[in-house]
Amino acid sequence: MTPADQGAPKKSVGKDATAQAEGDPAGPRAGVVIALCAGHRCAALTKTCRDDLAGAVARSRGGILISSPCLQQCAQGVVGAVAIRISSEDTTGPSIWLGGLNQDGHLQSLAHWVEHWQPITGQASMLPDGLRQAVIGSGLPIRLTTSTPAAH
Repeated sequence: MTPADQGAPKKSVGKDATAQAEGDPAGPRAGVVIALCAGHRCAALTKTCRDDLAGAVARSRGGILISSPCLQQCAQGVVGAVAIRISSEDTTGPSIWLGGLNQDGHLQSLAHWVEHWQPITGQASMLPDGLRQAVIGSGLPIRLTTSTPAAH
């Protein structure tokens, strides 16, 4: 990894999103998008659970995991945002910000939810019970396009 790449978010995608990236004419499907802080502290606190979450995303229906540079919210514990993508657009619906994801069971609950999420009307944005107490706010949609680093 070059120094220019270090600040770039990394993405893992579920099977339907991978199929679309490989040219599946059906296009991208709905899924849960997770942006998880990968700053030094957050990465250390979630080291053992992060692989489980990435595996759940890979097995999910259209899930995407974005490892974000430090979100500078260390006082909130491990922080991430989740949102639902319901169309082929490069954005999601509004995001829900979660804190304390390093607490017992939170990343496991998130992994289970993303792996088993289905686009059912009326339930598309419902968080599982195990994550509702982790909500610290709401925010803008998550943009799924990546930008190229500026030339120096």
